[in-house]
Amino acid sequence: MDMQSVWGNTFTTWRVSYEERLRREEEQEQIRQRQIMELLPLPRRAAPRLWEDLTSVLSRTARIMGYERTQWLLRPQVIQHKIDRDALPVLRRHLDSLLLSRLLHLEEEQLYALTLHRFASRFTPPRQAAPSVPTQTNERCSSGQPVLDERHHSFFLPRRNTQVCPLCLDEDEGYDRLYWRCDLLLLCPRHRVFLVSRCPACRTPIPAFRPQSTTCPFCGKGDYRSTVLAPQVEEEIWLRASHCLLLNHLGVEPAEAGTVIGGPTTLWRLDSWDFFWLLREFTGIFDFDAARGKVLPFLTQTLSLQEVVAGVSACRGAPRAVSSKVSLHYLLAGWPAHFLAFLDRIQRVIQEEYHYPAKSSLVLNWNAAMVKGNYWCSRAYDADTVPRMKQFFGTYTEYFDRLPSADEKKYGSAHLFITTNRHFLQAELSLFTVGFLHGDTLGDRPNLLTAPHRLRERLSQIPTRINDFHGKDAAAVREQFGGKISYVSIPFESIDWTLSDFITEEHPLPTKPTDSMRNHSITTARI
Repeated sequence: MDMQSVWGNTFTTWRVSYEERLRREEEQEQIRQRQIMELLPLPRRAAPRLWEDLTSVLSRTARIMGYERTQWLLRPQVIQHKIDRDALPVLRRHLDSLLLSRLLHLEEEQLYALTLHRFASRFTPPRQAAPSVPTQTNERCSSGQPVLDERHHSFFLPRRNTQVCPLCLDEDEGYDRLYWRCDLLLLCPRHRVFLVSRCPACRTPIPAFRPQSTTCPFCGKGDYRSTVLAPQVEEEIWLRASHCLLLNHLGVEPAEAGTVIGGPTTLWRLDSWDFFWLLREFTGIFDFDAARGKVLPFLTQTLSLQEVVAGVSACRGAPRAVSSKVSLHYLLAGWPAHFLAFLDRIQRVIQEEYHYPAKSSLVLNWNAAMVKGNYWCSRAYDADTVPRMKQFFGTYTEYFDRLPSADEKKYGSAHLFITTNRHFLQAELSLFTVGFLHGDTLGDRPNLLTAPHRLRERLSQIPTRINDFHGKDAAAVREQFGGKISYVSIPFESIDWTLSDFITEEHPLPTKPTDSMRNHSITTARI
């Protein structure tokens, strides 16, 4: 039998097997669907409230029914179909929606409004909206409604978790709001207190699907209503403005989101998808994984945001992530005045954190780019906000992405290092560099230290050679570097310290760095 026949038979076998599997799956699907359609609505169930989360509706229903475990609603014993609780915020499977619609006696549109898909149209232009046509036989097929694209899930908390307003839960029949799931939301718009995302007792993230709305299901002791913190009056003004703006672009009505003092800004007139693009780009600026991580701590300190960060961190934890969100809200409020304050801090960051002199080419080029882009003119932001900000983010990335500190930047044949490690080639040149002591290998030269009679013969030659080298090297570095320089020495080198700005000697340190190791020494060497 030739290979063509073998491949043909193999393909035929695979196709028959695949079609048989699809047929069995379709039969199972039809069986489960018939079982669901035969279900009667629960005799007692909770009616959805304004902006309520689906998990909150299910939890209230479970309490009304007297169920010990809320998960029982997701896996009725009389049918084969089960619902994954992680799927509740973003229902996609048709049978999931059908089962919940039957149990809760809700129309598909009502169920849709209880999920994050309700925000889908706010993130994507209509012509680019994720289609509601299912890509698999068991995906949800809504009545022409878009679904939230995976790319935009990052704007929301992990599916299992939520955050809560302690005062909302303390109300009669308190419930969870769907918009609380937005990761950028820090403040309850109704009570103007910080949202809580962790148990005050065990610090475990708050699960969205929980038996009791106010009590931690993990430790059984934490009461989510016990942590009530509010910003100071001056911070509340701009936090309230930024949250009204955020909720407006999420589609939350003013009656629930509140109204802003002083009227709307240019950002209110943006299309929602452009607004969330802007938030994503600003979040990138505060990325701690890149060198630009220096920017966020500087902003937090110089814009006096520490108290707000401390208040939110007490409710949410993760101070670094909180600093990013607080700084973002500051930029959104009072646009573009706060953005201009941000530009001022950026110029200071380059000089004060990255240590570039005011007359260095990098600082001068940055200033020229800001003037050329007309970024300092507040009226320029009244129109064409998105094109202007795209240009700015491109400029920012060009300058700050992988930007080294001036203290770490390489200049010609000289390298500048800041370190607390006692083992580095740029110190103790007499031992680690060929030409100062006898020996062609790194192992030969330190062996002289164990032979004093041989070492004495050569010690008298070391100072002259080291200082001659150091004098030429220091002169080359000063031509390019505007900061202070020095050399990490060992005693017998007898360094001429008039060539340096301060005296630095090598001292052994613990193998593992400690919190007390804060002083750095600067070392120069020719490679």
